[in-house]
Amino acid sequence: MSTRVEIVPSVVERIKQSMVGLKMPRAIEILDATVRRLERGEVSALEAVDALLAEEFTLRENRRVKTALVMARLSTIKTLAGFDFTFQPSLDKNRIMALAELGFIDRSEVVLCGSPVEGLIRQEAFRASENCPSPSASLRGEPIRDRPEHNR
Repeated sequence: MSTRVEIVPSVVERIKQSMVGLKMPRAIEILDATVRRLERGEVSALEAVDALLAEEFTLRENRRVKTALVMARLSTIKTLAGFDFTFQPSLDKNRIMALAELGFIDRSEVVLCGSPVEGLIRQEAFRASENCPSPSASLRGEPIRDRPEHNR
């Protein structure tokens, strides 16, 4: 048996006024629907509060990201789905899409970025550090797994 919760309208109005004072527009929009769900026993009081706060947080975070993108003067957000591989034929579409799936992480492989000289410098620095079990291990491409000193 679920207990039915009756919310007094004056309490809802006070909550709305508090939300106005706290500048929570999205929470105000969904408050009535959340109260109805609470009265029907579909959600607990804590779940209702969580839903209100989550909606408001999502709205603010989306607004923050959008504002940051505008201030950074970046053009529209672009994805690989919209990239024209015919315009840049030197790029192998299958290889780029495989990298985008991040399968190399599960296989404990390394992706080296930068010029060959930069790669050699990084490799030498890595081999010289304590992170490499043996100099030849890095040259053979052996994965370094499940060792506490390497999980920093």
